[in-house]
Amino acid sequence: MAEPIIPVRRDGSVDGWWRQVVEFAGVEGLVDVDVGTSVAADVAKSFTLPVTELKHIDRSGVTRFSTHPAGLPDYGDPTQARVIPAGGSPLWQVVLAGDFTAEHEQALDGSVGYRRAPTADQVARAALHGQTCLDQTVSNFAENYTAGASCIPAVIWMTTRDTYRDCLWFWNFRVLKDRGHNPAPMIIVSAAELPHWIGFDRNLAHQLDRPDEFDPDVVVNSFSVSEERLHSLAQEFLGLHLSEQKLTSRIRFPADARVPPHTYLTNLELRDFLLFERRFGESREVETYATAGRARLRFTSPIEFSCSGKTLLRMSSPLFDPFPRKDILAKRITNGATWRSDRLEIATNAMNSYQLELRFPSLHEATTLLIGEHTSEWHLSEKGKIADALNADSDLSILLRPSVHEAISHLTSPRSTSYLRQMEKMRKSGTSEDEVQAFGARWGGRGVRRYDSAEGLTNRLGKSAVQPVEALESLCAMNWAERGFETVCARCGLSSFVPISDVSSVARCPGCRAATYYTSTDAGLTLQYRLNSFIDLASDQGVIPHLLVIAALHKREPHTHLLGGVLATLQNGTVNEIDVLGVHAQQFIAGEVKTKASDFTPAQLKRDLSVSSRLGAETHLLAAVDGVPSEVKRTSQELANAAGLRLLILSKHDLRPVDDL
Repeated sequence: MAEPIIPVRRDGSVDGWWRQVVEFAGVEGLVDVDVGTSVAADVAKSFTLPVTELKHIDRSGVTRFSTHPAGLPDYGDPTQARVIPAGGSPLWQVVLAGDFTAEHEQALDGSVGYRRAPTADQVARAALHGQTCLDQTVSNFAENYTAGASCIPAVIWMTTRDTYRDCLWFWNFRVLKDRGHNPAPMIIVSAAELPHWIGFDRNLAHQLDRPDEFDPDVVVNSFSVSEERLHSLAQEFLGLHLSEQKLTSRIRFPADARVPPHTYLTNLELRDFLLFERRFGESREVETYATAGRARLRFTSPIEFSCSGKTLLRMSSPLFDPFPRKDILAKRITNGATWRSDRLEIATNAMNSYQLELRFPSLHEATTLLIGEHTSEWHLSEKGKIADALNADSDLSILLRPSVHEAISHLTSPRSTSYLRQMEKMRKSGTSEDEVQAFGARWGGRGVRRYDSAEGLTNRLGKSAVQPVEALESLCAMNWAERGFETVCARCGLSSFVPISDVSSVARCPGCRAATYYTSTDAGLTLQYRLNSFIDLASDQGVIPHLLVIAALHKREPHTHLLGGVLATLQNGTVNEIDVLGVHAQQFIAGEVKTKASDFTPAQLKRDLSVSSRLGAETHLLAAVDGVPSEVKRTSQELANAAGLRLLILSKHDLRPVDDL
């Protein structure tokens, strides 16, 4: 009864309403009744669901993981046999109560108790009381969660003898009805036969004694019966009164029971009330212990099976929260598992007790598995090795503090090409040649690491300088920088950094050892700062922006593990360097990081999105330390949409807060 029946057009398209039915009915798989293999495959692809041919429904695919209702507890009236229509009955009776083919009926051989009702009114009365064979198929089909469900009136669908459209729409309305709080009765009846059913109005009235959370009591719908005829049937043979209220739904606690006279309206649009989020299944909470990434789960089934069968076992746990919903990780947690509706699902035998061994990979292991799934070979790039070493030993969140990244950039020793560019810039600005040569003599040919004071950093940053001393001291606290003083030697002309540990009472030039002095101001000696050699190298290699991104994403979601540079050989044989790759917020993400967003050219963006897609990533990351222009955002979003990827953009606003202390 909970399985929708969806019409497919000859060209393989499915209308919007029927697509919504599939989405909100929690469908596990599709069954090709008479669509055809090729078209059915296209439909299944559009729904991202598996498809099974009707003749194989019990032998292959996810559809075989079901248990015959005879093997399940029956919550109907034990004194009454389940009802199906008499042989050769109209379609509406079969839709209302279910039926067996001749082959199925013969195979049952008395194992299931049922009776064929000789008259239509007996079928309708059995359906009102939930006593049909079809009702038995949902006796254990529980909703364990709903969001947005509304209390609605009972639905009586009127039809002529064999109006297919009425039967189809009624069937799918019933599929989507709320089966939890205050469920609405839904039946379909023949407009021609209803007038002959003595006392049916009293049977209906008993079912309408529901909590008062809606108006009217009943909605009478039909595609094949005229409006005038619907009113006549509702009033004369169902004992209903035309409602003076509009269709409404509300929640009351406690709610009084609705009382006669019961009201009705005709041909109301109820679809919006049926489209709500829901999860199905009888549930049971189980406690267990997880140690060293392992857990042994023992529990009894919330349903007592009385015969052999198959079922779907679905689990949720906070222990699953860190992982992307990729099947390669589900199978790592336990054999044969897949992800379904954000839960771990196992297709298994129907048993009354279960014992499962669960293994939880670390996020590093998860990242390794995800990268390996779509690559033939991969390893950390040179940048990645540096980032990995720094990530393991440092609190990267400090990088997000005001002026810290700027301090690292300022203290990074320029390459020789940088000195040449600076000298050329000095010449163009009108600086005298003597000053240009002096600059070159002082810095140009030497491998000396840059150092500076807090005042120098402030002068460099200008108005954007925020807490420069705190930024420099934070680097020292991380052991990424060291404090010292500067000597300026009158004999050899060298300016040198002297670490605090080497400072003596008499200043001496580290080069020629001549007595000299430490630079100072009227306020005293000037404290200098210098990056350690490894951080100087990391910054020179462009690793720091990668670490900024890792820190920002880890701050958003602690369950994050990212590599700061990977060289991967994809399945097509191409080798690509990826700046950031790993697990974040249940997503497998990959992407590029730039210091300047202007480096993201259209060709670069197209290449980056293609690589992320080929890696099997779910989210593409685009990050720049400065602002990302709207044109880059728009182009990236278009490419991401085409590739079926989510897009995550980080820019100056995310990576360089002005002040978050």
